[in-house]
Amino acid sequence: TRSINDNIHDLTHREAVNDVWWIIRRPEIRQAVEGSLGKNYWVQMKRWLQEVSAPEQIGDPGAGNILRRVRGNISVAAMGLKFSVMLCQVTGLTQSVHKLGAYWTAVGIKELYGNPLRTKEIIEEIYRKSPDLAGRNRTSYDRDIHDTIAMRNPLAERLKDKWVDIAFKPIGALDQAVVNPVWYGAYLKATKDGKAEADAVYYADAMVRITQPMGAAKDMSRAQRGWGYGDAGKLLTMFSTFFSGTQNLIWEQFHETKADFAEGNYLKGGYKAGRAALLMALLPALMEALIKEGVPEDEDDLKDIAKGAVSFTVGGMPVFKDAISYWLGDSYRFRPAPIIESVETVLRAPGGVVDILEGETGKGVNRLVRGLGPLTGIPWGQIGTTLKGVEE
Repeated sequence: TRSINDNIHDLTHREAVNDVWWIIRRPEIRQAVEGSLGKNYWVQMKRWLQEVSAPEQIGDPGAGNILRRVRGNISVAAMGLKFSVMLCQVTGLTQSVHKLGAYWTAVGIKELYGNPLRTKEIIEEIYRKSPDLAGRNRTSYDRDIHDTIAMRNPLAERLKDKWVDIAFKPIGALDQAVVNPVWYGAYLKATKDGKAEADAVYYADAMVRITQPMGAAKDMSRAQRGWGYGDAGKLLTMFSTFFSGTQNLIWEQFHETKADFAEGNYLKGGYKAGRAALLMALLPALMEALIKEGVPEDEDDLKDIAKGAVSFTVGGMPVFKDAISYWLGDSYRFRPAPIIESVETVLRAPGGVVDILEGETGKGVNRLVRGLGPLTGIPWGQIGTTLKGVEE
């Protein structure tokens, strides 16, 4: 399977990679990039191209396979069948409103879902026009899900592979429910602006890449690709695909606001900065709170929403975001990587037996079930949450 995948990757990427390398290595291009943005930008372009050309070859292959399996198990345990994770996909709409505009985002939603009898027909049209979106359907919306599903063992783990497919399929379906209208709204906008068909498709594809989480190597930041340390580096940036895109939009808005202020356009710059804060921090935090906790009822709930807004703002900064979460009081311990919490969950699992013996059956079963997740790669996290809810 690996050999077949490598050959397919070579056939589909070789020409594009060679063309891009021919462009960026030209002295005039390199001098222009280094002169305007700095030497590190050109170095990052080179590293990016290397990792796009061979995304599975970075780092030590032996240790990488083990770490990739550990990361896969944690991903399934933490996100698989998680109802809150599924629903939180809708928060991606606020980033589309920021970039595409409220009107055209709403037009995309109305045209796609306004007449349910035409929804399937429009989606098929979208996929015919956009191979990017058709290929996104299963895995490319999140790096960890992409890597987990790509890692297959057809003999020993056939049952587990079925579990993985079932665990992530609902999340992918909700992602598509958000991405499809964004693409269609952008396509209709470009068409109305007089763009040619190919340019309209390109504009819509770019809008999705910019505003929605993407897990393919070509779309990820250096941190998301593991800082050159393969799967060891990726352990520090788990569950951050969505926030990586948000971080790019926030920094883009920061530079735009800085330029407005430098030109004396304080009102314009302030408005755009406030609008960005509302759409990319406050509204997503409020939507997440409504999904997970319901309508805010007291001052503590409002404080939690404010903390969530801060978390959305720094969510794309590995380690730093965990430090912020710790300082805000969301965690009793500083955990710079999800694997630390997963190890703690496994180590606490035997205590579930003690809880059961002491008569706290629900608590004990929940601890045991959660501890199985990182070890087995089965979505025991949601199962444990469901059991706890039933008991309560």
